[in-house]
Amino acid sequence: MIREVNRNDDFATSLLEGVSEPETVPQAFYNKDGDCIEFLISNESYYAERVDDLLTVYHSQESDDIVGSLVKGVSTFVRHVLQASPGFAIEIQDGEMCLTHLFTAGMWQSGDDVRVQAYKRLRDSAGEHHVSVHGLPEFV
Repeated sequence: MIREVNRNDDFATSLLEGVSEPETVPQAFYNKDGDCIEFLISNESYYAERVDDLLTVYHSQESDDIVGSLVKGVSTFVRHVLQASPGFAIEIQDGEMCLTHLFTAGMWQSGDDVRVQAYKRLRDSAGEHHVSVHGLPEFV
């Protein structure tokens, strides 16, 4: 249906009619240049909390729930885990890995209960939504 538009406000309104906000599907992205994985559960506004050298958790500004994370230094971390636990290599196939495995490996590091709980909550969320990350480099 063509509609005559007389003002800028009307034009913007007409463009946005029928457009709904897209649903967020939990997903993870590997950034090769930054060697990091971003895991997004929701498109809510968030604030970031650094947990350790590897993990930053995104919390909802509204509810304080975890809505995502950023994992930095993925290659170094995975190589370290592979040295300590060579069987971990079978969890990475053709550059793809279930995110639950990465968060489980993060829990294996020594640390306090707050850090372990952050990894556990992210692992549970990634598992609930069956999230994998693609495009990882070859580690072996």
